[in-house]
Amino acid sequence: MAPEKTEDVKPYRPYGADIKETRPYSPCRAACPAPDGDRGDAAGGGRRDGPGQDQGAGMSQLATRGDADRSQRPRDGAPAGEPLISVGVGTFGRSNCVGPFAGGWVDVPARYNGIEASYCLAMPMSTDVAIIFGRELFGEPKKQGRVSLTSDGDVMRGTVERLGIPFLSVEARLTEDVPITGPSKSGRFHFKFLHAADGRGLEFDPIVVHAAFETKVRILKRGQGKAIFKPSHHDPLTELEILEFRGAVYMEGDVHARARRIGTVEAAKFLPYAFQNIDDYSGEF
Repeated sequence: MAPEKTEDVKPYRPYGADIKETRPYSPCRAACPAPDGDRGDAAGGGRRDGPGQDQGAGMSQLATRGDADRSQRPRDGAPAGEPLISVGVGTFGRSNCVGPFAGGWVDVPARYNGIEASYCLAMPMSTDVAIIFGRELFGEPKKQGRVSLTSDGDVMRGTVERLGIPFLSVEARLTEDVPITGPSKSGRFHFKFLHAADGRGLEFDPIVVHAAFETKVRILKRGQGKAIFKPSHHDPLTELEILEFRGAVYMEGDVHARARRIGTVEAAKFLPYAFQNIDDYSGEF
């Protein structure tokens, strides 16, 4: 009996190994090659040299009391400048890492080791892929929700709903076209942590991540806007007292992000803040 013919076994090559990159390496680009033109699609905020998206988003800026976010911001991240809240809703139609999705965010200004950026209090997302990617890579506080962003003439409206409650909404009347003078740059702080397997504390001291965003802006509009927080047991944003609306912007463009570790914080001190991406069902049993 003749032996069976066997095929030659080729050495294993990870997905993306043949992709030639001229930009600095990032974990995302190694696994998620950018589409033609190095673009993604989004509305709102977005993510270069890493996750890439083509974005479009509506954002409002609100003034609050100087201590309004104290209970929600870890003490290691000190407040920076005027107490302002930035609220946004956006759609991302062609991310090069997680596909199309939509999301919202609530940011407050913060400072860590001389770096000023936003600290994100909430980041609801429409897909599980976007949630998993953002949590595991950046430490973003993502939870799943239903997100919509619509336009009616010069009026933009965005809403985020979770568990049947439209707990976050923004609206803007965009009456001014803003000249585009170059890329828009911003940054966020996140804490990357892991709950202990036995449920007691955290597995390690949380890592402080600084994510830097650069947006090649195509459309930029400005006007008056507002944001509304509705009571929600699982998303208690109504603790942020709104004193004044400072205006709104709508942006479309290609967004790219780079992130890096810039420090750690003590696990025990951070623990009270380690539940912003987990719903609270403790009172239902």
